[in-house]
Amino acid sequence: MTPSATRLLAAAQHSPMDDKVLTLINVAVILVISAIVIVSQFNVREVRAQTYLWCVLLGLRGLLPPGPSEATASGITFLVIGLLFSFGFGYYRGRTIPMWRDQTGRLLRKGNRLTLFLWLGNLLERFVLGAIAAAFFGEPFNGTGIWLSVGVTLAAQQWAMQRRAPGITEQRSHESSAVPSSAAVRENGAETGS
Repeated sequence: MTPSATRLLAAAQHSPMDDKVLTLINVAVILVISAIVIVSQFNVREVRAQTYLWCVLLGLRGLLPPGPSEATASGITFLVIGLLFSFGFGYYRGRTIPMWRDQTGRLLRKGNRLTLFLWLGNLLERFVLGAIAAAFFGEPFNGTGIWLSVGVTLAAQQWAMQRRAPGITEQRSHESSAVPSSAAVRENGAETGS
């Protein structure tokens, strides 16, 4: 073997410490992106179909190698359970997030305390499921599954909000950042199931 080939081979090999550093970087990026997504929930924003683009991008990132889970029965089972929980949390957030229309008829939304609790519950559920999978089934942490879960939960939230949209009639000025009254939210279908 030539000296340059030996150097290339040595450079290609990595230590377990490299994997730990990469995992820490992946976790940090996941936390930063999750924080951005959650914080954006508490700004007045228009409900638009373009949000699905972000959902698709997050979902695709979650499907890239190494994939969202190990290709084992327990890995896939925990992935499916986690995605079902993510869908449920997202759908419930979408049904309960305060929404209204501005004077031009644009549909706006802004999260409230319940929105925050549902996001935190969703994140807690992901970590609890991951801990159970690791502790009892030997499944390793895989951050790409979290990307897929965030894409699913945002898509479910968006879908639920768009289903509510035809019933939203309350109008407020765009500049107003106050959340609509709970009576208005009930009238507009968030709590009535319509």
